[in-house]
Amino acid sequence: MNVAAFLERLVAASTRRPGRVLAGVALLVVVCAALALGLRPSAATDTLVGRSSSSYEATERYRERFGEQSVVVLVRGDLPNLVLTKNLNTLVGLEGCLSGNKPEDAPAPGGEKSACAALARTKPVQVVYGPGTFINSAVGEVQSQLQSRSRATAADAQKAATAARGLARGQGKSKAEQDKAAKAASQVVYNKLLRDLLQINLRYGLGLTGVPTLNDPNFVSALVFDPQRGARTPKARFAYLFPSSKSAVIQVRLKESLSDDERRDAIEQIRRAVAMPEWKLDKASYTVTGAPVVLDDLAQALAGSVLRLLVVALVVMALVLVLVFRPGGLLGSGDAEKV
Repeated sequence: MNVAAFLERLVAASTRRPGRVLAGVALLVVVCAALALGLRPSAATDTLVGRSSSSYEATERYRERFGEQSVVVLVRGDLPNLVLTKNLNTLVGLEGCLSGNKPEDAPAPGGEKSACAALARTKPVQVVYGPGTFINSAVGEVQSQLQSRSRATAADAQKAATAARGLARGQGKSKAEQDKAAKAASQVVYNKLLRDLLQINLRYGLGLTGVPTLNDPNFVSALVFDPQRGARTPKARFAYLFPSSKSAVIQVRLKESLSDDERRDAIEQIRRAVAMPEWKLDKASYTVTGAPVVLDDLAQALAGSVLRLLVVALVVMALVLVLVFRPGGLLGSGDAEKV
């Protein structure tokens, strides 16, 4: 039997039993619709390049070492207002929330149902880089170094004073002269520490006048801004945190082991966290973006497009069937007799 004859018999059978044909088509449509609605678009690397390619292998090694590409929280606002006011404390709190850290003996900011609590439970974030964390870490490191140097200097000064006192005693000098020699030797050691601190100030432009704190605007200003480029212009080496005088960037790297659903949930929690009233800034705003966010939004848009295309396809199929099987249609009784 040739193809033409087979098709003629199939058309004839369809016109004799249109009800069964329509029922079969309807069943097929329902099955296909269920399968289509179950599709989950993915933005994984292996959907773009083959698993055996060098690009895929290099990307996977990068992810294992550093995590996923960063979810970026862009902080829009005047930079001095962001880092020289109470906004800096708010940024420190937000970055701690995004990293999933919370005090063991205290509830998460916003309560147990907040995004901060969810991020602390699921721990989807590998690391957070942001202006608050950077400045807070710089303050902590300088404080630690100053305390260490101060302790070492105090010990050296005590040794120098003891040695000077012993030398003066051996020379038969009076108690007052011994005390004077000990004090002078101790002062020499402290002067060396002061000279070293002044050199560090000049080299790095830290503006230290004492032990720095997070809310010390003089230290933070000297740390962040480059006076040679303008009082409001951030230093070029910190461009990854302060891209301009009107913005700052928080980078949130997700763990590479997250599934598509876990990544989608993590992005949703990050968005919820950024919107929490606890992290509202004065005269500034947040925008959540970055490659993972864009890809997730694209995947969801594709899922919505599939549903719309399915609805359109069903409508078109229904119209075609009506045109084909209605009385006097393409496969009406008159056409069936001709067949």
